[in-house]
Amino acid sequence: MVVLSLVALTFVACLVTQYGATGIVIAARGPDVANVTDFTLRTYDGQTLQFKVGVLDVNNGLPAPHLREHLGSGVPIFVTYHVDNGVNIATRYIDAPVPGSPSP
Repeated sequence: MVVLSLVALTFVACLVTQYGATGIVIAARGPDVANVTDFTLRTYDGQTLQFKVGVLDVNNGLPAPHLREHLGSGVPIFVTYHVDNGVNIATRYIDAPVPGSPSP
């Protein structure tokens, strides 16, 4: 029965829809400089999106404290997230190309 429950939970987890957004970090909040619990992103089309930091995929992305560097530098990010009870939960983010810059 436990195995069946785990299989069912794994199946449901695979059904979580992932979204992506690119923009500039305009706020990064947390209990101290080494931690970020939530942040705000202004997308290229002018939307302001709020994110809670979930369990980040740091093997393929960057750690949460690095968001503070983006806040200061203005270098854009691409964030992958899902929505849980109306809350955007960030699961991964990477540096994004600056608009108008040449591609690598």
